[in-house]
Amino acid sequence: MNGENLLIGLSYIDRKYIEEAEKDSISSRRMIHKPFLIAAIIALMLLLMGCAAAVLVHLNDLRVGEETYTANQRYHPDGSTIPAGEKIKSVYSLQGSEGSKNYSAAMEWYEYIQSEPPRDPDFQVSRAYDAYYASSQDMVDKVDAICKKFDLKLAGEQAVDPRSDTELISEMLGISDILKKNAGATAKYVGGVFYECGNFDLEYRLNLTDGTWTREIPVHYIYRGKDYFDTLRLEIQDTKTAQQWNLSLEDGTELLIVNADNSVHILCDRADAFLTVYFESVYDIGNGQPEIMTRQDIEQVAKALDYTLKSTQIADMEAAKAHIEANMQLEDDQWESPFPDWEDHERKNSYDELIAEMRDNESYYTVRCNVAYENFWDTFSYAFLDVTGDGEDELILGKNGHVNAIWTMRDGKTGRVQDSHAMGYLCEGNYFADYSLLDGAPNYFFSKIKDDGNIEMIGQLFYHISNGTWEYTDMTKKNYGSGDTISEEKAMEIIGSYVPVSLDMKPVKEYFKSNG
Repeated sequence: MNGENLLIGLSYIDRKYIEEAEKDSISSRRMIHKPFLIAAIIALMLLLMGCAAAVLVHLNDLRVGEETYTANQRYHPDGSTIPAGEKIKSVYSLQGSEGSKNYSAAMEWYEYIQSEPPRDPDFQVSRAYDAYYASSQDMVDKVDAICKKFDLKLAGEQAVDPRSDTELISEMLGISDILKKNAGATAKYVGGVFYECGNFDLEYRLNLTDGTWTREIPVHYIYRGKDYFDTLRLEIQDTKTAQQWNLSLEDGTELLIVNADNSVHILCDRADAFLTVYFESVYDIGNGQPEIMTRQDIEQVAKALDYTLKSTQIADMEAAKAHIEANMQLEDDQWESPFPDWEDHERKNSYDELIAEMRDNESYYTVRCNVAYENFWDTFSYAFLDVTGDGEDELILGKNGHVNAIWTMRDGKTGRVQDSHAMGYLCEGNYFADYSLLDGAPNYFFSKIKDDGNIEMIGQLFYHISNGTWEYTDMTKKNYGSGDTISEEKAMEIIGSYVPVSLDMKPVKEYFKSNG
């Protein structure tokens, strides 16, 4: 696994942020700028005031290029298709605005990467080049040449903190919090990546304590010091629906906010560093009912964050890595189940007791069992059906016409059989199809509900948007490994072989009226 894949695999940086060799859109080259004299006066005023932030007039101030790509076929929830087509995506620097040396360095590197330089999978390179994923001497030489030309330094060795080691981040980087005082929000650090120079990509779980948006927000706070060469880029695909606007904060900080491709990017171009805050603007678990943040919600997040953070160079990377290893081992040694009382919630004497428990302790089931339990009492319906074939009815729960949970009785106690956080279907022959749809890509898990109430995985079918192909994995085979590429016709045949059962679902609110 190379450095880029490591970042993506740990989810500390999204695929919209591309470090080196990947290739996504806002159109129109430039908006009308203010007259030069006014701009010069403003710049002088900012300098005299000691303000560290510059004003980003438009995202195109960061644009380094555009690429034509094929957007592969996607699917609607009803199975109809969104045809493939050729589109243009734009690429942006996240180091500084056009005219700065950081922008020029990023532009030169981007053009170099577009020329497809030689790569050697066995090439060994100093850890000082971790930020550039250099896989040949030619790439190393290019990094050195750019650093020399633009008077920039190497970012240095990379370290990955896969746990919530707030003590490490505070000691090594000098970062104790990403929120302002009285921000109307809370933020919990959950892991990240940092470099010897002090650059970092840190992930937090942010919750707004005021306002209309109640979902937890995974936020990536990215810091790039301007004394160092960096290749981080932003790609945006959907130029037609992209929105951007400037936001002036009370302390004088100027932000550029971009809402594109279901993601928000808050950009702050300071004199000493470029800050990027990223989070998804759509909450989508694949159930066909996404929740979308409003501009007010987005600005509330933007106003809660601290843009004065200043990272420090790490003096001893070996000590930092040793700290991470020790903390990981300590957490493993001290691990305890987060739900030691699970039997109190799940092992009930009857379905009546189980329904009452779900009503009174919804949060347990939402966190422990299935996010679909949210608003259980107001949104769920129920039905009884002998799913296992033992002559006793199972309790079937779901909403919006889907099955999200099946419970049975085992040894006189309730127990879980099957869950679906998205769009589940009970099918003929006691099969279950768990269906989700994210960004137009269908994903199915098929299983068989056995007589003893356990399940046997049958297969997984999913669609690769990246290359427009379907893949099926036969999970009944021993050591089944990766799946096989199949035709769309074959995929539709597999889906059609699972026939949903018609269920007479009733609101759980009426459960005790109908069942005593």
